[in-house]
Amino acid sequence: MESFKAAIPYLEASNNIGAQALTLAAIGEVQIKLKQDGRAVEAFQQALDISEHLLKNASEEDTLTILRHREKLSFITAQAYERLGSLSQSVSTYLAAAADSRKTGNVQ
Repeated sequence: MESFKAAIPYLEASNNIGAQALTLAAIGEVQIKLKQDGRAVEAFQQALDISEHLLKNASEEDTLTILRHREKLSFITAQAYERLGSLSQSVSTYLAAAADSRKTGNVQ
């Protein structure tokens, strides 16, 4: 966990925001395993914010990849919100995951 957190400033300095988003998502997943949903949501939200920035200049292929990552991340963020009792935030995040799912064709 600490090595993930230590990497963030280096990724910021090198302007590698894609890797920064993936690292924040990994931090959030570790926080989930540690039953620290509040901290997980913070990390996930930072990663989701970065994904918005990445989408602005992404190629069609990169857009699809970003949306697939964001769909998964939104879904697990919604689950964390649900466990925290933030039901309105959970529902809106589930809806965001569903919207990305439709965009990627990953509708089941």
